[in-house]
Amino acid sequence: MLLETFDSLGRDALIPLRSFRPIPKYGDPEWRQIDAEQRAGIMRRASETAQDGVPQLTASLYMEISRNANRSHYETPYFARRGMLLSYALEICAVGASAGIVDKVIDLIWAICEESTWVIPAHNSRWIRNGSPYEPLVDVRSVEFIDLFAAETASVLSWACYLIRDLLDEETRLIVARVRDELRRRVFAPYLMREDFWWMGYAPGEVVNNWNPWVNGNVAAAALLMEEDEEKRCEIVRKTCRSMDIFLAGYAEDGGCEEGPTYFDHAGGTLFDALEMLGAATGGKFNVYDDVKIKNIADYIRQTNIAGEHFMNFADANARLRPAAKLLKRAAIHTKNEKLMRFTNSLIKSGVCESSDEPEKVYHVYRILQDVFTKNENLEDVSYVHDASHYYEGVQAAIMRSPRLTTAARGGNNGESHSHNDVGNYIIYADGEPSVIDVGVETYTLNTFNEKRYTIWTMQSGYHNTAIINGFDQKDGAAYKAECVSFKDDETGCAFSLDISKAYPKEAAVASYKRTVQILRDEERIRVHDEVELEDCAEPLVLPIMCAARPTLEQGKITIGGLVLRYPSAAFCVSAEEIPIPDARLQKGWGRPALYRVLLTAKDCEKLYNVNLVYGLA
Repeated sequence: MLLETFDSLGRDALIPLRSFRPIPKYGDPEWRQIDAEQRAGIMRRASETAQDGVPQLTASLYMEISRNANRSHYETPYFARRGMLLSYALEICAVGASAGIVDKVIDLIWAICEESTWVIPAHNSRWIRNGSPYEPLVDVRSVEFIDLFAAETASVLSWACYLIRDLLDEETRLIVARVRDELRRRVFAPYLMREDFWWMGYAPGEVVNNWNPWVNGNVAAAALLMEEDEEKRCEIVRKTCRSMDIFLAGYAEDGGCEEGPTYFDHAGGTLFDALEMLGAATGGKFNVYDDVKIKNIADYIRQTNIAGEHFMNFADANARLRPAAKLLKRAAIHTKNEKLMRFTNSLIKSGVCESSDEPEKVYHVYRILQDVFTKNENLEDVSYVHDASHYYEGVQAAIMRSPRLTTAARGGNNGESHSHNDVGNYIIYADGEPSVIDVGVETYTLNTFNEKRYTIWTMQSGYHNTAIINGFDQKDGAAYKAECVSFKDDETGCAFSLDISKAYPKEAAVASYKRTVQILRDEERIRVHDEVELEDCAEPLVLPIMCAARPTLEQGKITIGGLVLRYPSAAFCVSAEEIPIPDARLQKGWGRPALYRVLLTAKDCEKLYNVNLVYGLA
């Protein structure tokens, strides 16, 4: 779709480099017209990111990924360099060039150009996806691979040169020339030459994820801003469109993101960044916003919102999310989606939105720049009411609401991008507050994305709301999946049903596991019905329930915050355990030092279990 649209415009569709002005540059009057809040945010960001000198990157820091699986010790100064560069460039544009600031920019640009590689160590495994083990120091002299942050580096360098080129050239013309040389060597040449980077999606059967639009969009931005050869500039944009078409082909027409709401920012969000950039590069002629799939991708965050910062957080999604609201605002305008506009305005007015002036925000530079010039308008009436339900058939995920209860459940498979072993998992919120939860994911380490991923407790089905059968959890891999998935909704309620027996290994001896998650709106109740048929029973069935609040256990009744669960006490014993969460990412998301797991354990070993769990308000 994207390549066809671009080619239909003709080879001369791109605005020439010398005339291309997608964002106001330093000295343009638009920078003087930004509002005081934006200006203050830019100054605050510059102040908070400032350091003395250039943060140091060493070989020993790079090697820590193989020595002790630590990725943050290298990444912290790596991203600090790029954050400082972006912050100084914004400060210069918004408030002027203070004494010595241009030299600071030059030093940062030069240091980044001097880095042996722009590929972070966590992504440098001989550039093969799921490939060779990490060596103590991978040969970084090879610059062929383009990872997320090599592409992001290309973008931030290009935008810095674009924004303040006149000031840089006043000092020396070597800076912009050096950046252009490094871009051609590290990014443009391998991008055009190679077809085997996994994120491009060209290999038969290759499945792409957020890397695809994220890398492609940044490469395209760098080329549009810096490549002087108009033929190569056009060739890079064509390849960007061709590769992102593969990303789009992996989405169902309904626009559901299998990576979850947290990754929408980097998946659907970066797609919209790229679409906006291509529109700017063609004078608005490149326009695919009327396509149904594009419209639905834009609407994904709205449909998966539960309340405030809480979203349907399956996969590697955080407990809390502050979406890129101004990006969503622009997407709402492009796709003519009034509901999305009202939802986005409600996020902005309530402060449940990402701020581009946050110091740690060093990704998606074009988006940050666009946000500067996207005004927060029409916030007087931001009344918004969620849809009663929504079903994403492509990723088999449903969200269902009554006036005070919200539940979400998923099918899918255990081999999706950023997936956990959680086929059939469900969550419940009462009055917008979490009760039965998906824990989420801890701070990323090397083991998060290698063969040890499913040894991490947050990835295991036993720490989701799915049964432990004959002592076995679900197993990882695309073959472990839901079947017979259905969704129906009417005026009284809605139900999501599926068979999750194929999510378990053969050793679990599961013949059938039919689960139905049903919301009864008039009664403010949620019913979870499990019918489990076993070929053999070696151990009693266990039903884990992950809880945000400390549960109160009574005979046949469990209170979890504002929620009450009634269970068949004649057939099940109940126990609960506290799970400390020292991990910083989980603590930030949940705002507490511990979570809880309830275990409903069958009193007898049987081949057929028929279990009703009924949730209502406390």
